[in-house]
Amino acid sequence: MIQFGTKIKILDNSGVKSVKCIKVLKSQRYSTIGDKIIISTKKVKPQSKIKKGEVLSAIVYRVKKKRIKSNGIMIKHRSNGALLLNKKNVSASNRIRGSASKELKYIFQKNLPLNLKLY
Repeated sequence: MIQFGTKIKILDNSGVKSVKCIKVLKSQRYSTIGDKIIISTKKVKPQSKIKKGEVLSAIVYRVKKKRIKSNGIMIKHRSNGALLLNKKNVSASNRIRGSASKELKYIFQKNLPLNLKLY
């Protein structure tokens, strides 16, 4: 679960390494997989177009908290992960490292890259 101040890894090729959540865009305190959040960039690669301190939006696609799917499988990741979005709410990059859950496929059908591994 991600809330205000949570540090999040960005695992795509946009050039951003880590970000910090500054707002959860829903009525609850925490966000889970598939929710949209507002972030601020903290660590950026030198050749990236995105600069340190920029405010962007992102989709949460990985949470560290253990969750149970409807078929009884328990899933837990090592870190929190998010996918950067541009101003048109489309993925800012074209490649994502790692895998994401199937819930994202149904929530954001047009926004996800084709090479994403779903489990």
